[in-house]
Amino acid sequence: MNAHSFHPTVLREYDVRGTYGVTLTEQDARALGAAFGSRVKQEGGKHVAIGRDGRVRSPGISERFSDGVRSRKVH
Repeated sequence: MNAHSFHPTVLREYDVRGTYGVTLTEQDARALGAAFGSRVKQEGGKHVAIGRDGRVRSPGISERFSDGVRSRKVH
């Protein structure tokens, strides 16, 4: 995966925040999932549970995050 650039306001030391389509995209979610999946694998993990809220855009964001996690061979 190539280097990914995030909007400068999205990544915080305690969470990820953004406005869908403005500062936070599905590509961002995939990059976050890949980074998280890499860390889980590095720590010996094999499985990740992913949840989401009821917002209209949550299914797309969740799916892209999951794609990123799976790209690192974590299920």
